[in-house]
Amino acid sequence: MAVAPAGSPTKTKVRHVSEIMSRPVVTASPSDYVATCAALMDKSHVGSVVVLDGDKVAGIFTERDLVRLAAMGPGSEWSMQ
Repeated sequence: MAVAPAGSPTKTKVRHVSEIMSRPVVTASPSDYVATCAALMDKSHVGSVVVLDGDKVAGIFTERDLVRLAAMGPGSEWSMQ
């Protein structure tokens, strides 16, 4: 049974992650290019991609990662590949 977080209004509906999560899960490989993942996120209307190495989760690539990359600017080690 889900419990509302402390300080939450009692009239707020308690939701499960499964009610609002994106489906299907969008995945990528660690060897995929950043631009490929960004295009996949745009096409799929999601803000993150689960990175799979074989059948194991290796990480998650997010819009935040793209912002950090953009903030590094041209000439950064990320843009040299």
